[in-house]
Amino acid sequence: MNLKDYKERQEAKAYFRSQSTYYLDNATLIKDIFISLGIGIVVGIVYGLIKMILPVNFSILIIVLGYVISYCMQQVIHHRNIQIAVVAIVATLLACYVSNLVSLFVSLHVYAYYR
Repeated sequence: MNLKDYKERQEAKAYFRSQSTYYLDNATLIKDIFISLGIGIVVGIVYGLIKMILPVNFSILIIVLGYVISYCMQQVIHHRNIQIAVVAIVATLLACYVSNLVSLFVSLHVYAYYR
C-alpha cells in the first residue's frame, strides 16, 4: 500500500464519519449523555408527582416512562444508534430512581407539614 491509497482511505473514512448517523464522536456522545440524563431527571420528577396524585404503580407505567424518555431524546438529539439506546435505558433507570425520591420527599414534607 502506498501513501496515496492510505490518504484516500483516510479521507473516505473521515467523510463516512461526518455523514453517518451511526458514528458518534466523543464530544457529541458526552453532550448527548448529559442531555439524556437531564431529560431523565425532569421526567422522573413529573412521574414522581403523578405517583403522589395517583397512588398506583404498574409496570406498564415504567414502560411508558421509557417510551417518553426515548421519544424526547429522539426529538432533541436526532441520533439513532445502540449507544443512544443504552443511554436511554440508563436515563429511564435514573427517572425511576428520581421519581421514588420525589415521592418520598413530598410525602415526608406533607407529613411534617400536617404534624
